[in-house]
Amino acid sequence: MLAYAKGRPEAFDELFARYGRKVYNLFLRALGNAETAGDLVQETFLRVISARERYQPTRTFASWLYTIAMNLLRDQLRQRKRRGAREDLSETILEMRVSESDIELSERLAAVQKAVQSLPEEQREVILLAKYQGLSYAEIAGILGISEAAAKQRAYRALKTLREKLIHLKR
Repeated sequence: MLAYAKGRPEAFDELFARYGRKVYNLFLRALGNAETAGDLVQETFLRVISARERYQPTRTFASWLYTIAMNLLRDQLRQRKRRGAREDLSETILEMRVSESDIELSERLAAVQKAVQSLPEEQREVILLAKYQGLSYAEIAGILGISEAAAKQRAYRALKTLREKLIHLKR
């Protein structure tokens, strides 16, 4: 990021190559909509571009980037709530072309995604960053502006809730 901020445009390409897919997956898992996820990835990196001269390496680039992404995700979820729009994940799954052997897996994935989306926002954020993005609790704490202990507690509560909601998937 420092190279990009100093005027090396090829450094941006490397940043996007390294983090673009990860940020996309974060949005896709949180929202369940590929088009919206793509739009939010573009917006995230547009904000990186516009803030390049103000970037200060007081923390890792990944933490800074995920902070931008999480703020955009929160905004998107607030907009959805205001519009009253709810996406039906089962319809999304049914629209996908899957072989019969993949139907059970698709149903399980849809159930997990629906359960994650039903978590309270503060728990969902921690789960998305920890389990899907592989970030440490210290990194998550920095991104969300909470203590590491609070991040761990939110993850514990979220996992407990998910276990209860998904017990029917155990065989």
